[in-house]
Amino acid sequence: MVMEKHVLVYDKDCGNCSRLKRIVNSLDAHMRLDCLSLVEADESGLLDSVPRSKRHRSFHLIYPGGRVISGSAAVAELLSLLPCGRGVSFLIRVAPGGRKIVNLIYSMFSRLHDSGSCSYPNASGFQEHDSARIPPRKRALLGATRQEAHCLALWPQAQ
Repeated sequence: MVMEKHVLVYDKDCGNCSRLKRIVNSLDAHMRLDCLSLVEADESGLLDSVPRSKRHRSFHLIYPGGRVISGSAAVAELLSLLPCGRGVSFLIRVAPGGRKIVNLIYSMFSRLHDSGSCSYPNASGFQEHDSARIPPRKRALLGATRQEAHCLALWPQAQ
């Protein structure tokens, strides 16, 4: 499949991921991006270069030539494609600690995504955490670094 534009691959069943897609679409004034759901991209073979265990755990950006970058590594590139994001993308790439900050923020949102209702079963077919017994906020803290746990603790509680 030959693509003329970059393709943003996102989880259409996740509210936050869909919201991100809508924001990116509204900011994409030069129409440089197409969007595709994770399932459609996976079924069409666009994600074959991504290990199966990681395909549904992050968003992906596919270059017109077929190269795929995923997760926090794709944030700066995605921003650089948007007219209002070029400066922010530049700062992420060159500022001391810019990539580390993006990695931290992305890993926090990724943990929340993986522990919420849009988490995918692991390879064995069972959820990684029994959602009936562990609240989403606690599941997000499992495996989090001290810094991530502190940031999550400050996150406002949903009523």
